[in-house]
Amino acid sequence: MESMESWVEDTFAPVVLTCSTSEAERIAQKNNLSIADLLNGFSRLEDADTPLRSVTHPIQLARFNFRFLSASQFHSLGLNEGTEQLNASIKRHPPPHNAASAVELDIPRVSSVDDVPTYLRVVGADADEGSSDPMPWYSSFKHTLMDTFRCEEYSLLWHPVAMLVVVSSTDPNPRHSFEELTAPKNLPAPFQQGLYDAMLVPKFYVVVHDVLETEGTSIDPDAILRSLNVTTVNGAVLKINSLPVEEAPVPSQFATLWTENPYVRPPLFPHEMETFQQVSDGVGTLLSRDDVAQIKAFVRDFGLRFMLSSLKGRIFQLNEVVSAMKKGVKNVFKSWLRKPKDLRPSNAAASGGVTYKCDSIESQTRLLADTAFLVRDYELALQMYRLVRDDFKSDKSVFHCANVNEMIAICLLLTKGSPMQMTNALDSANAIYAKTPSALTQRLAIRTAVIAGEIYHTLSKSGLFTDYMDNASAALIRGSTMEQGICAAVLMERAALCDLRARLPKFRKYGFRMVMAGHVYDSLGHEQHSARCYSLARAIYDCSGWFLVEDHINFMLAQQANKLDDRMASINLFLKLIGTGRNSASQQEAMLYDFGLMVKDFLATDRADASPSSFSRGGPILIKNGDGSAKKLLVSDLCMPELDDKSTVVFASTNAFGIDRSIDGNHSEAETWQELSEHIDKQNRLHRYVTSAGTGEAKSWFAPSHLYAGYRSKKNVAIHNPENYVLGEQIYVEFVMKNALSCAVDVEDIHLFGKFETVADDKEAFDAPENREPGEQRIVIDSVNLQLLPCSEERVRLAVCPKIQGKLSLTGVRWSICGGDVQGEHAFDIPGPLLQDTRAHREARARAPNMSLIANVVESMPWLGVKVEDVPAEAYVGELIKLKISLTNSGTAALAGLQVCCTDLLLCASGTGSAGELCGYIGASGHVVDLGDVILAPGECKEVTVWARGSVPGRRHSALLFKYKSSPAEGEIDTKSLLRTVKIRLDLDLLPCVDVSYSIEPSFSASGEYILGITVSNQRGDHHEMTGPLAGVVHLEELLCVSNSWAVEILARPSVQNASNVRDSLHLGFFEASTSYFRVFRRLATDTSDMCKLPLNSEQCATKLSESLPVEQFLCLENAAELVRAGGAGDTGEGKRSGGFRTIQSVRRENKALKSATGEDANNQKPQQEPQPTSKDALLSHSDTDGHLVLVWSTDCSSSYSEKVAGVAARRAIGQANLTSVKIRPPAQESSCPLTVTLSYNDSVELRSSTYPGSTSGLSIAELDIMMQVCNDSAPSSAPLDVTVEMLHPEEAQASLPTSAALTKLHSISYSGASPPHGAPPRFFWTGVTKKKITRFSPSSRVVINLKACFMAPGVYNLNRFRIVVQSATASGQPPDVFMLPTEYLVYVKSPGASVGAEVKQTINDLLVPVP
Repeated sequence: MESMESWVEDTFAPVVLTCSTSEAERIAQKNNLSIADLLNGFSRLEDADTPLRSVTHPIQLARFNFRFLSASQFHSLGLNEGTEQLNASIKRHPPPHNAASAVELDIPRVSSVDDVPTYLRVVGADADEGSSDPMPWYSSFKHTLMDTFRCEEYSLLWHPVAMLVVVSSTDPNPRHSFEELTAPKNLPAPFQQGLYDAMLVPKFYVVVHDVLETEGTSIDPDAILRSLNVTTVNGAVLKINSLPVEEAPVPSQFATLWTENPYVRPPLFPHEMETFQQVSDGVGTLLSRDDVAQIKAFVRDFGLRFMLSSLKGRIFQLNEVVSAMKKGVKNVFKSWLRKPKDLRPSNAAASGGVTYKCDSIESQTRLLADTAFLVRDYELALQMYRLVRDDFKSDKSVFHCANVNEMIAICLLLTKGSPMQMTNALDSANAIYAKTPSALTQRLAIRTAVIAGEIYHTLSKSGLFTDYMDNASAALIRGSTMEQGICAAVLMERAALCDLRARLPKFRKYGFRMVMAGHVYDSLGHEQHSARCYSLARAIYDCSGWFLVEDHINFMLAQQANKLDDRMASINLFLKLIGTGRNSASQQEAMLYDFGLMVKDFLATDRADASPSSFSRGGPILIKNGDGSAKKLLVSDLCMPELDDKSTVVFASTNAFGIDRSIDGNHSEAETWQELSEHIDKQNRLHRYVTSAGTGEAKSWFAPSHLYAGYRSKKNVAIHNPENYVLGEQIYVEFVMKNALSCAVDVEDIHLFGKFETVADDKEAFDAPENREPGEQRIVIDSVNLQLLPCSEERVRLAVCPKIQGKLSLTGVRWSICGGDVQGEHAFDIPGPLLQDTRAHREARARAPNMSLIANVVESMPWLGVKVEDVPAEAYVGELIKLKISLTNSGTAALAGLQVCCTDLLLCASGTGSAGELCGYIGASGHVVDLGDVILAPGECKEVTVWARGSVPGRRHSALLFKYKSSPAEGEIDTKSLLRTVKIRLDLDLLPCVDVSYSIEPSFSASGEYILGITVSNQRGDHHEMTGPLAGVVHLEELLCVSNSWAVEILARPSVQNASNVRDSLHLGFFEASTSYFRVFRRLATDTSDMCKLPLNSEQCATKLSESLPVEQFLCLENAAELVRAGGAGDTGEGKRSGGFRTIQSVRRENKALKSATGEDANNQKPQQEPQPTSKDALLSHSDTDGHLVLVWSTDCSSSYSEKVAGVAARRAIGQANLTSVKIRPPAQESSCPLTVTLSYNDSVELRSSTYPGSTSGLSIAELDIMMQVCNDSAPSSAPLDVTVEMLHPEEAQASLPTSAALTKLHSISYSGASPPHGAPPRFFWTGVTKKKITRFSPSSRVVINLKACFMAPGVYNLNRFRIVVQSATASGQPPDVFMLPTEYLVYVKSPGASVGAEVKQTINDLLVPVP
């Protein structure tokens, strides 16, 4: 963008009146230029660098511009003609645009202030304005606008500085031509009106000589000047047209001298220009290099010598007149008494329509100011403008005063004056124009607005605190309201740009004003400018929430694009307009129909065969036939209909029997299946860890998970590999298509597309689908047609089936509308899993790439089909549900390594269907069943019997995960087998049936025997559906006891008379409960079996019933769950350590404790491998386990309504209730001491005189020998103890003891005790051992401690001054337990020689506690 000073120099340049003959114009027109334009090409002297002496000081002119103006163009212009010139100027400068598209749709969207810099940079309006201007036509508009005020009355800037009189050497009478051109009557109208003074305009004579035309003649142009006595000071000869027409280059190398010159413009009065026959096509084509150099030298010499001399003389001449008339004290007083002039229209008409004649002092003062302004003496000009403004105010010549205010504002800017004074001057001019509204004043106000805009724009770069861009915008908007034509459009567009360039960008105001400017441009027929305004405003309102404005802009822009023959832009906008769905149903249907016709017509035209590069970025592209003709239009992200990426699901049928949509592609249950898969992997790692133990090594099934889990890298934890699929397996993609329109849309040929890469030696990549015959397609892609109703949505499922091996990458989905002419395309954008490997990823919520759309198609891989039959709708808790599972291998490779995992139900499986041949288990939890014996060849089918048992009542959606892999070939090592899974859901209603509890009490009839009482209650709640009295009865069939030491038998009951009608306790009706009693006794040494089976139902063979069902195996599974829960394996153990990081010290301590517990034996024996928790050997593997009980029951199920209608007989349910780890001997309480302490001593002792040497005479002492026996009665499997027995000092406190405690049992008390109670017995002392420590005191061991007590006075003493500290010998870091004896040990100390009476002796015997 040009600077203010440069614009002033170009706009307000001195004018040279050019008077030329018709013959001279004819010679110049051979170059398609007039005489004035020919000279204007050299009138901008950029390197003038010449001094000029002004009135007050010399001025150095670095640049000097002047302008030649033809006499035919030197008169004022009407308003209508000026408007036409302004419209023509805008048409000559259309906005730049991409050659491929007349409408720009790729402008970045602006939604906040932060987006404005990018937007300005794209549209070319950024802060660096030296290189480009976003409105290049605005400069031409300003020049043309100022030209329309040519020869106006209110300014003398157009007063000619000199007159150039031009004749041709071929004129018949050159002297006469000179005289005619300079005659006063032939001068332009402003001279005739008295506005300009011809005496102030010096004349310069020029003879134009056509070299080729006068070749061979005797014409001498110099002689013509000599005949007129014209010297080189005021005359010159120009020789032009040295090149013949045949040799003239088109275009000329000097053409830019005129085409890029602001002074060479189309004439304002073209009808007054003479027309001549065109000789050449270009501009300046007949001018040789010498001709151009001669004209340039002439114009330079003319400007720097003649014109500057004329300007200098005028300034001094006018300054003398003005000084004499306006300056001085006398003239000041005279100006106060000056009488205002009569400015009535009659007087103005009498003076030729001019208010101030050229001989008036006001006119001469104004001319001096304008002349000083032209030579850049802005101080003198400002002084004169202010001086003449007072006269204009006095005369009430408001328009002259307003024009002077405009010039004062410009002078203040160029002299760096006060911005406030500039604003006041401009406001004064605007106020004057506002008070006298008319067509003329409106145009004058527009000029003021343009000048104000330039001034404020320049001030905005000065670094002042005031944001003058707001002032510029306000001034331009004020000017745009004066007219409704082209000036309003240009000024409004310029004001919008100022709003956007403000310090605080007002982008919404910018968008609104661009829309208004586009409206005005459209009404005036400037389609390109209108389209540009709408395009720029579209970036502001696009997706901003202003839907009505957005739709209006898109509609208007579509119309403009259609007028500009930019069909693709119109189609894009039409698509967006229709896709919003914000119109009525009838309008949408009509627009959709018209859109189809538009596309069809476009595809039928020749423009449709253009290259794809001619279309805008991101817009529609053409899909062509093989012959290159257009076939259909492909639109990316077509909004008819819309696709929701969040609803997109990619899945395949994991079960070869078919799709189960509740499982396949159901992401809400993905966590459940992931947990099952991780559980299988963990149990397999645990199984390999334990079974890999060497000969002299034993590994625990309850080892910490870090010992066998391995190292997991966090870097790749969220990156999943693509899924593997077998040849012929269909891959499904489901998504939701929404119709936002209020009319129905027919969507055809909905299909997937993507790329496929083969894995053969000659790798090939091709697009899918292929253009092949249906039978030859390597990738079979299904298509769907549907009709979307108004404002509805449909879930669409598409399938793709690869027929060759390779990698398939699904890109998106395509569909067709409008009869197939328009094809929509949508690329899937499914977010991947969140990355949690680094802190930066977690903070940014970065995601890994989604691999669900990539499929590895494998040639050889099994594909398992699972079908579960005989699944009852309802079952009972504890019931053994027999299921038949059909397995089919539909793949191309053998299947092996089959495992099934279920954490909701306990499972037992048999490949033969017999309960005696059950499959094994993987790991320790019992949730993973090993079906490794099942090997299926391709196409082979097998049936597997599975028993399931649930333990929690309620509606259960049990999940079963089958995991398998390819069977390796013979001699091949299985290293990279592809693992696959099948997911099955079992919906069961588990109803409560029985509730079993037990109690064990010692037998009173036999020592060493116990009575077992088993209480069973019928908890069935479906009694309202029963018909008979015996319906719903629970039968107790069998009782099983698993123990190494104990056996169970039915307790004999006495016979009861009349008991035939009494139902026994083994058959329970609804909500009935009974207790059955059994005798528990020790097993004989000759009995080698560890299981005791007691039939309870004499009507059936219960033994066969238990043998036909895996009763014992379900007991093992429940026992394994308890062992895992107690031992720390599986999920429970991992949960104990969750919630924090583990230090290396804690891991080392855990490993050391595990090693010492399993590898270090007291007898240095080799460690033995513990049995698998799910095996029968694990039932009695712990020495403190007395046994397990299993109660087998049966009941008849009630038939549902559908089963009754179908005639299906009611089934019989058989279940079991497990009582694991039954304690025959009651366990000790946690607060009791595992030790038993007994004391042996005499109950009386007599004092004797001391016989020790050195003892005091008369001292009596009694000594008592005490034998303390300590026994460890803890369980055999308990860890050894460290026991410390302390004999307390007399001053140490002893806590009060409970009176109800057993004699030899110890109770825990606080370590700090209390003071001895009042009335405590007299003191005694311990001699000999006062503290005994027993280390590693093993269970069932005994220790004897010999003590000695010393008494010095007679009386009854309590010997219980013992404190026992117990601590485990293996568990370090645990606080010790402190116990005191809960009884009194009394002894009677007699005086020497005292006799005891019978009564006293009886009293002592009552006090003393008998000691065994």
